[in-house]
Amino acid sequence: MIYSWIRKYEENGVDGLNDRRGKSKPEDMLTEAGKLRKENKILQAKLKEMEMENKLLKKLRELRGGDH
Repeated sequence: MIYSWIRKYEENGVDGLNDRRGKSKPEDMLTEAGKLRKENKILQAKLKEMEMENKLLKKLRELRGGDH
């Protein structure tokens, strides 16, 4: 493990020691399918957020006593 760190440091300096596990690729390195998956994931997250907001607003209206 230490040998690996030394090699990474010698090849790339301090930046070579950054842990990039779990990081997504830059946009220009994604395939078309990868770009579509990324866009789909973003849209699903926005939809979920909007659904939660809608539920919250309905509950707030209910607590205020109806359609005021």
